[in-house]
Amino acid sequence: MNDRPTIAPGHAPPKLTPRQQQILRLLQQGKVNKEVARELDIGLGTVKQHIVAIFKKLKVTNRTAAATQNLDLQQPSAAPIQPMQAESRLHGALLTPRPSLVLSMALAKEAGAATTASFYGTLAAAASAHDAVFLTRQCNAGEIIFGVQQVTEYDVAVAIQVAYGVYQSALRLSPQVQTQMRGCLTAGLALASMHRYGGWTGEVIASAAIASARALLESTPWGRVTCDQAVLGLCQAFGVSGFSKLIEGVPLQALSGMQWHGMRQLHPLVGRQAELSQMSVALNQAFAGQSVWLMLEGEMGMGKTRLCQELVQMCHRRGGRIRHLRGLPALLGAGICEVTSVANCQAVDVVSVLNNTSLEAARLILLDDFHLLAPALQLELIEVAAHSLLPGRLLVFAGRKGLFQQAPPACLCIALGRLPDSAMQDLIGSRLNLPRGKQRTEIVQHILDTALGVPLFAVEMARTPHLSELALSLWVAVQARLDKLHLDSVLLSFVARQPAAVSVAELAPLYQDDLSTLKKQVDRALASGVFVSNADGKLSFAHPMIRCALNKLVMEPYASI
Repeated sequence: MNDRPTIAPGHAPPKLTPRQQQILRLLQQGKVNKEVARELDIGLGTVKQHIVAIFKKLKVTNRTAAATQNLDLQQPSAAPIQPMQAESRLHGALLTPRPSLVLSMALAKEAGAATTASFYGTLAAAASAHDAVFLTRQCNAGEIIFGVQQVTEYDVAVAIQVAYGVYQSALRLSPQVQTQMRGCLTAGLALASMHRYGGWTGEVIASAAIASARALLESTPWGRVTCDQAVLGLCQAFGVSGFSKLIEGVPLQALSGMQWHGMRQLHPLVGRQAELSQMSVALNQAFAGQSVWLMLEGEMGMGKTRLCQELVQMCHRRGGRIRHLRGLPALLGAGICEVTSVANCQAVDVVSVLNNTSLEAARLILLDDFHLLAPALQLELIEVAAHSLLPGRLLVFAGRKGLFQQAPPACLCIALGRLPDSAMQDLIGSRLNLPRGKQRTEIVQHILDTALGVPLFAVEMARTPHLSELALSLWVAVQARLDKLHLDSVLLSFVARQPAAVSVAELAPLYQDDLSTLKKQVDRALASGVFVSNADGKLSFAHPMIRCALNKLVMEPYASI
């Protein structure tokens, strides 16, 4: 499936008018509609009309697909496009859609020179610290674009943290900043020039989210901060607390109460009866005076936190004291969060909790997102726990793949696999707000096929039920994983476009490098778990959501770029 048709030898390329050729060339340079209109000195509506006409002639549905057409716009004919070279290129870079988050902030003209200088300096420093892109503007305004260099599921929390830091920094210089600063957050897809193995080249970036942020900023009252619906979706998907009123606008000071805590919105617990039974038995043993250590392992979105929430409720109903802790990502300053009080603590505090032998000691000690802790701290806490586990206590460490490798022999290990279709159907049915009928049946099957047993994927797809689109939160989830692996994006994109599994032998004639390089990149993708190989040695993606996110047919409509 591919919405970017190649031009076969002997076939004429689509005939574009000179003006359409000019506009397509600017699209290939990453220009947004307003920039095209300004550069060609034509109206914005005229640009949009030309773009619609270009889409029809090229038989594509979005601007990124149009920009990736390898047409020779200065010659009457175009060379054939090789399938492995179908990605748009700019000086050797790949023009790639990226999920991005835009923080736009402004300071009133009345602010003093020192406050203005601090404002720009703090924005620039924050962008540098988080590998984000800083765009400075006149009139005391600027944007930070997160997710271009590397996408993470914590970007929205980082952006909120940065906005609050900018506000606090300026407030120390002038109390009037409370009514002289404003900000907003928007999210969407950006078209950026990327290196083949990851990282922004620094040449091109274009996104409608930037223009949307600037427009939203103009309508945001001074002293407040707002966001769009896409940002709310990311907050909901990735566990940012205190965000519910952000779309209406909140005082800048209120940003201090918005932070990542990893607690996504509750959904029905289905298909985990066996795991829940094991955890219930472990809790019963603790109440009976035994010491029990449990490790819960699973990839992102498999339901670890949801099970932990259920365990907390079971212990609470029996009157047991609970210490619920969570590892924090390094992007947010690292450390550990006390979930109940939503307050940060340090490693020494966790050690103190583990060593507490008093009558008031917790019955259940739960440390979720254990994988986010620094490796040295993980080893320290495991060693402390091994020597301090008390009778009558249940200790639970929950984290992603690799946790079991650190488990002591006496530890109970529970691995979360993919849910069966029957459980997934129950979950989808509880979240899908569509009447019964053909459309609902088709969407349910589409979610089943694409989410393939991952609860988070099903919940997010059911929130935005479309056959041809992908929720931004899911694009973030996939891209965040891929960015950490630094795999060959050309190889991944090509395999994603194939309707069936493909062999290395079939790839070799089309690959841009030698066979040894191809095999090396294939081996890396297999070792990372992104690719799997069937009995015939043919390659496909380990999870269809990765293919879905990479395939251009699931991109947002062109207006979102």
